Amino acid sequence: MEWWNEREQKDKTEIIQKCKIMSNEQFEVWLLNECKWKNEITKDDITSIRFSIDSYLKFIKTNLENKEEEWTACVIIDEIKKVIKMKELSFEELLRQTYHCLESKAFQKINNENLKLQLVDMRNNIIESDEDVMKEFESNEPTFKIIWISFQQSIILGKTKTIKNALVILIAISEYNDNDKWKNLKNVKEKDSKNFKQLFELELNYEM
Repeated sequence: MEWWNEREQKDKTEIIQKCKIMSNEQFEVWLLNECKWKNEITKDDITSIRFSIDSYLKFIKTNLENKEEEWTACVIIDEIKKVIKMKELSFEELLRQTYHCLESKAFQKINNENLKLQLVDMRNNIIESDEDVMKEFESNEPTFKIIWISFQQSIILGKTKTIKNALVILIAISEYNDNDKWKNLKNVKEKDSKNFKQLFELELNYEM
């Protein structure tokens, strides 16, 4: 119906609301005698208006059912904030959309420097599960950050493990000459102790 199609959205909303809460008779009286378009409408138009309303509501319902729900979040990549839209609240979807944000120079950086991407929240808590993602979406503005981690170095953000006698575990069976510097490890050479110290500090993130 041409008259219906010419109405603005706010007018359509008002008409639909009246149609929903009124009986057929009341709605007809409102259209013919009370609404602001009463001088444009005749009794013969009522059926067409009802049909237009029903068709419009079915169209809206179909669109809503077919439209996939989306969740919006922000991802900070090298201090640049980008907006992503996720089709589901999962870690896999977050990772997928984050990779879509990366520019070619980011992939070059990954390849050239042998890096991997790590997602964290704004408190530097590692994001690695669906539960982590859902928890962040409880905030008004879910925001994630990308940090770059070397494959040769395992970094645990905000956590430090301390181990005592770590060197003993790996090298107590070594058979080297005495070294006065390491009196508790008589058979360890200085170069070996440095190697093991580096292993635990850099690779395993232990304090020595």
